[in-house]
Amino acid sequence: MKTKSASLTPARILTATILALLLHACGGRNGAQTLDDCPVVAHTDKDGVVVCDYVSVRDTVNIPMSSLFSDFEIVRLENSDNALVGDGGTWPVWLSEHYLGIDSYEVGAYRLFDRKGKFLRNITTRGQGPNEFLFGIYDSYIDEEEGKIYILPFRTAKIMVFDLSGNALEPIPLPFIVHKGRMKINVKERTLVMLALPFADTPWVVWKQDFDGKIIQSIPAGRFVIDPGDYSNELGVTFNTPDIAYYLLRVVFSEDTLYHYDGNGNALIPAFTMHFTHEPLNHFYTELPGYYIFYPVSYTDDSHLPPVIVDKRTLKGAYVRWQADMLGNIFFERRFSFHQGYASINLHPAELKEKLESALKHPGTLTEEMRQKLTELNNSITDDDNNVVLIGKLKQQEESII
Repeated sequence: MKTKSASLTPARILTATILALLLHACGGRNGAQTLDDCPVVAHTDKDGVVVCDYVSVRDTVNIPMSSLFSDFEIVRLENSDNALVGDGGTWPVWLSEHYLGIDSYEVGAYRLFDRKGKFLRNITTRGQGPNEFLFGIYDSYIDEEEGKIYILPFRTAKIMVFDLSGNALEPIPLPFIVHKGRMKINVKERTLVMLALPFADTPWVVWKQDFDGKIIQSIPAGRFVIDPGDYSNELGVTFNTPDIAYYLLRVVFSEDTLYHYDGNGNALIPAFTMHFTHEPLNHFYTELPGYYIFYPVSYTDDSHLPPVIVDKRTLKGAYVRWQADMLGNIFFERRFSFHQGYASINLHPAELKEKLESALKHPGTLTEEMRQKLTELNNSITDDDNNVVLIGKLKQQEESII
């Protein structure tokens, strides 16, 4: 898939701002209530790639988050001094059935909680020791079956491994320094698939290896290489479907592609892309069971472009506003993170209280049960509390669920 590069220019910022204003004024004017009411905005090309035409997207739909979830929970993190995760409120959350891990850059620690929010312990902290991380943590996997936590720092030549008590175990060696990597661990086979942000010193963009560091297969970085290497770029990898979805968010704007990793054929297969008639917007993709999502990335405070959702089955699409109907139909400007079969958002309590109080100002839109639920939750939270994590477990069927 060819890429078309562009740079961040005042004209591009102006274009994004105008688009945002137009969407704010005209969103949903065609009267679409659900995604099924929207027109087809994508097609499948001769290579099987779903191509969405950005200018064809005209409607805006409110999608209730509960339609994506098989389960939803509110986890209030313990308020003790040792448990605080900082005021930032946006740090990543890694989830398993009974645990959640948070890397708080502000605190400089990977903190382990149970799914009720009870603080258990720090697993590792920022530093230059053998079992510490220097900058931050880019990926983690909590394996309850063997009682281990796998931790991948931003820049590293090994995957750190700990038990659930925080004791360091033998690390997994990597073949070279990996920048902002993601990992798919297969505990039973003792193998893993690594996906890397490919700089000039990155020979492979994806590879499979065992826990001893033996390489099983690899895909050369080639045309994916970002040179000069810049940590402003991001690696987008989600494990929400049986396919491993791979995407590069480049600082240099490009009209590019979400790929699926084919382990049997040892290849990256193009799966989804967005076609622009104007200069491409900086963006990244997310894949859910049944859907592709396009997220524009804004560099200006006044350019809040909405994401686009495309149904894989019908190829219908629209701009989307995520409606937290589990919490009185409030909307979140910050996105939920979709990863490893979960949707999560890590909120400072002041932000959540602001949303709850806004919903409670319009009691006519709430059922009495919902009003009581929101009132009790709002009254129980103070601005001095630790963060609140909202967690939804994604439905896994591939058919349309919205």
